[in-house]
This record gives sequence, structure tokens and C-alpha cells, in this order.
Amino acid sequence: MHTTPGGRRARDDRHFDRWAARYDRSLTQSLLFGPVQRSVVAAVAPRLPPGARVLDRLRTALPGAALFGLDRSSGMTEAARHLRSYLRIERGTAESLPHPDGCFDAVVTTVSFHHWTDKVAAVAEVRRVLRPGGLLVLSVPYDNPLRRSVVNPLLSFVTWRRRRAGMRLGFVEYRFTAREVCRFLTDAGFAVVSVSPNDYAPPRTVGLWVDWQNLTFNPFARLAREDLFLLPRPWRRLALALMRLSPWTAAGEVAVVARAS
Repeated sequence: MHTTPGGRRARDDRHFDRWAARYDRSLTQSLLFGPVQRSVVAAVAPRLPPGARVLDRLRTALPGAALFGLDRSSGMTEAARHLRSYLRIERGTAESLPHPDGCFDAVVTTVSFHHWTDKVAAVAEVRRVLRPGGLLVLSVPYDNPLRRSVVNPLLSFVTWRRRRAGMRLGFVEYRFTAREVCRFLTDAGFAVVSVSPNDYAPPRTVGLWVDWQNLTFNPFARLAREDLFLLPRPWRRLALALMRLSPWTAAGEVAVVARAS
């Protein structure tokens, strides 16, 4: 069954509305989104002035900054206003930001770019609200070389078998190559400052673990919190060696810092 962009967007919004009340307390936030966000904050904070105007959560790293937030989900917006009264939270879309031209020093987004309906229009909007020389920092799911050469073909076969068995498949994230993300940014008038692989600190490995789970998924198995993002022991040492020697090969995210020209 084909799903239109509008249908996917509505489904995403319902999902995040339901998730809003427990989002900050979820395992996904503490074990997945949290580490990604901290690494991105560490990358951008030294590049910004003390009184920067920032469209995201950088309060600890930049205590003097004016902080703004934006979310498309009404549930997420209300939860953020309740939990973080120091933020100026608005509901809106990346494709039509409710801010004037050139008003921000930086825009930071983590693990959300693949949810944007019109990425070209959204990146152009981000460029519009940034002052000249302002920074865009984003971390997105990464279609690393191991995924392209091994995991994706295996997952296509596994998905085919699951469909034949009548299984209903859930959300599958879109993954970007580093070149693809950089092209989005340069086409919109950004100069790429840095591109880096982004994954967990050992012994957890988000990219390899997610791929392992996708290939071996058992809907009847319950994972203990302490086992999340940890590969089975026979594979753990190999995974850690791979991430140490060649992080670009298997990292789960790619982080890009770009400057508005």
C-alpha cells in the first residue's frame, strides 16, 4: 500500500503526540537521543558567541544564550513548554519557520531531519532564519558502507520473507550518505565546516546494534534495559574494534556542521 507524504506526516504527528508525555523518560531518549544530542552540543558550543540565539536545547553549554524550540507535534510542544519553561517553544514546521530573516546564530537538529516532509524547502528556511555566518548543526541516520554493502541487501531479503509470512512492518528510518547531506546543504547556500561519524561511547554501538535488531527481530522477545545497544557478547569485541579502527564504516549517525554563507 502506497502512503502519500501527507499521510506519513499525519502518522508521524500522531505517533509523537502519543509519545510526548513519556518522551523525556523513555529509554530511547536516555540511551539513543541523549548521547547524540550531547555530542552535537559539544561540537557546536565552542563555535558560538556567549549570547548566541539558538533554536534548540543548549542551555548547559551556553548559559547566556536565548533559547528557542520548535516542534510539529502539538503533544511534544505542550510537553516541552511544561517541562522547560525557560525555552520559547513554538509549534510549526521546518518548511515554514515562524521566525524573521537572519534572527539566529545557530540551528541545531538531531535525529529529526528524516521526518521533514520537504527537506529542500526546510533547509532553505533554516538558511533564511540564520544570520550571515550562522551555523546549522544536524545529526542524521547514516547509510554507512557496511549498511550499503551488507546490511541493506540482507534486510531487503528479510523484509521480503516477513511480508510473505504476513507480518506487518513498522517504521523504517531513511538513512543518508554523508555526500547526500552535504549536497542538501551546499545547494541551499551553506559551506560545510565539518563532517564526522557519530555513534555511542563504547561498549554501546547504536548503528551496529540497530542493524542487528532489524535483521534478527523477534516480536515476542523483551529486551532488558541493560542490554539495549549492546551486541551479543561474541560479536561485541569485534564491533568495538571496528568502531575504533574505522568509525566511518559502521557509525549509526553522521553529524554535519555547516555555515551560512
